[in-house]
Amino acid sequence: MVIFRAIKYWIPTSLATIAIFLAISITSLFNRQSPLFSVYARVWGRIVLWAAGAKIRLHGRTPPASEGPFLVVANHASATDIPTGFAAIPYDLRFVSRPLFFKVPFLGWAMSRARHISLDPNKPREAARTLKELGTHFEAGRSVLIYPEGTRSPDGTVQTYKRGSFLTAIQQKIPILPLRMVGTEKIMPKGSAIPRPGRIDIVVGAPVQTKDLSPPDARQLAVDVEQWTRDAVHQIDAG
Repeated sequence: MVIFRAIKYWIPTSLATIAIFLAISITSLFNRQSPLFSVYARVWGRIVLWAAGAKIRLHGRTPPASEGPFLVVANHASATDIPTGFAAIPYDLRFVSRPLFFKVPFLGWAMSRARHISLDPNKPREAARTLKELGTHFEAGRSVLIYPEGTRSPDGTVQTYKRGSFLTAIQQKIPILPLRMVGTEKIMPKGSAIPRPGRIDIVVGAPVQTKDLSPPDARQLAVDVEQWTRDAVHQIDAG
């Protein structure tokens, strides 16, 4: 059974990853800023989740793209969070990831071609510069997905949200769209390479405006959004 799950997951995922690399590579020859990159990523995310046996249930309203761009912030508990974000969020979207993933054949190459963002949390100065550069994506109308915990939670519980991304949102006057993902940690636990079928619940919060905030407010903003993320699980129970 485990071998069957591994084959069912890794063959479609590998083929989809190669296909998205080729699609992005060809498209980027004509347009390095193409919104098609996000369309490809959305299809890729849905294929990966299908292969994993995962189904998404959305709670709340995803604001129209015209109200953005947004800094999308979500809790992080599994490698499945990335395809889940792409599959569920209907924006021209880029995400922030560790440099390690940019070295993965085909996947990392596609990420680089599509201008996703490499950030090493263990190098604070470089990370701060990278966060400042997010402005180029916002100016182009692209939303950015980031995991402010900085690393995956081992059991799905929400960890402390770091202030850096919230400071960036304030400086750029970009609204924050908070998400709570529940269930990804069961489908692909930290350290596992074989998924288990299951359901992923995503709670979409109301956009948090930052235009009236100043940099000293970043710490409290991070605390408030972190607390919302912890409490959002009750909206799943109510649903």
